[in-house]
Amino acid sequence: MNQQDSLLNILFYYSGGRASARRCLADAKRLNYQEWERQVKETTLRTTLSRLKKRGLVKNRKRFWEITDRGRKYVKAKLSDPFRSRGPYPVLNVENRNMIIAFDIPEHRRKAREWLRDELRLLGFGLLQKSVWFGPSPLPKKFIVALNELNLIQHLKFFRATEAEII
Repeated sequence: MNQQDSLLNILFYYSGGRASARRCLADAKRLNYQEWERQVKETTLRTTLSRLKKRGLVKNRKRFWEITDRGRKYVKAKLSDPFRSRGPYPVLNVENRNMIIAFDIPEHRRKAREWLRDELRLLGFGLLQKSVWFGPSPLPKKFIVALNELNLIQHLKFFRATEAEII
């Protein structure tokens, strides 16, 4: 989920000033407020809100931002999308990087491929090739359930990798 979608989700349930939105975003990203301050600049937040305002998704009333009817429809459509992000996932042990996932998803399911790549990034996987990823295991049940719901499991192969001294 990108920053615009995160802001819209927050404003969908709560209207407040920029400082309140920053705190809510920090909570949503599971960061404490000081870490969030270092990661997201004030200008970035203002720019994001300005872009959402230009699209007619939010409005500013006396220093308080609120979502518009158009923004509510947009968020509801996003929530009903089967390829929405299922994250955040529980933090995996990134030192235990011993899983390789390879997939071959047909071209007519391009959106499913893009969704899978985004979710693998969220899980801490790294790209080896476009359809071969390396990362931590075991996978969260929430992710496995999503793969089953989207009928993607038959297109994936899972391998356990171990490091060995070859030379």
